Amino acid sequence: MQNHLGDALDKLRWARKHFEVLRSQIEPFEQRDAHSVSLKRHADVSEYVFYVHGLEVPDPDWGLMIGDCLHNARTALDYLIVRLYARVTGAEPRDIDSVQFPIYREPKRFVGAVTELRKESAFSGYLTRIEELQPFNNRNPSVWGVDEHGMPQNAPLPSALDRLSLLDNVDKHRVVHAAWLGAVWGRGEGLEPPSDLTFVKSAVSAEPLVDGAEIGRYSFKPPLPVREWHPDEMDMKRRFPIEVAFDQPLPAKGVLEVLAFCLWGVEAVLALFGPVFSHGAPPLPVTAILGSS
Repeated sequence: MQNHLGDALDKLRWARKHFEVLRSQIEPFEQRDAHSVSLKRHADVSEYVFYVHGLEVPDPDWGLMIGDCLHNARTALDYLIVRLYARVTGAEPRDIDSVQFPIYREPKRFVGAVTELRKESAFSGYLTRIEELQPFNNRNPSVWGVDEHGMPQNAPLPSALDRLSLLDNVDKHRVVHAAWLGAVWGRGEGLEPPSDLTFVKSAVSAEPLVDGAEIGRYSFKPPLPVREWHPDEMDMKRRFPIEVAFDQPLPAKGVLEVLAFCLWGVEAVLALFGPVFSHGAPPLPVTAILGSS
């Protein structure tokens, strides 16, 4: 019986190979900065609306490569738990066909998924560590401790596993497409309107962008002054940056950033359980990787 992490590490290595191909293509695609932004005045609703033009079309094969990357990364975790189960039961890994690495947001679903694993008392130590890594334990102070202000830690590892699981599940039903999206979450620099405009609010489009689509808008207290606002195009592009992201109703972040985060999560989990296979020792505590990403 093989008793090592070689297969899991190979799957992670293959996921990283897909990631590097994607990075070599997406980074220059984004950096070409070929798009432009225009502005239209809507006096009837006291708004200025921004539109994007000249967008290059993302390569449709990127979605397929993203799916391959996600699947290999997720499979590495399944290989890990199969090896752990084989180590405890003495079974051959090739004979274990119903064990998967659980990733759940709800404790009840986790409990139901690991019913068979709990029957092996020698597996309890491994299962405790796996439970600590679950998304539902993300801010559990008994697992991750508290920060310098005494507040629960927002642990990155459960979040990475959660994002990997969500995207991999989507890919099981359809291609996870890469699309241009507005880069939200405060990444855009300020765009100062003139003093005769009383600012109310601004918004960034959360929908995938196509040529001519609205990218954002500014709302002002009515009525708009007669003099029109003509901001510089470079200022508009800085205020409403775009990036190649997932066309999913998930936190809007770029494909490369999210994939790197997911791959880091898998690598961290394998590292936690590495001592089991290298030295016959217990897995590392989850806090060994707290704050890394």
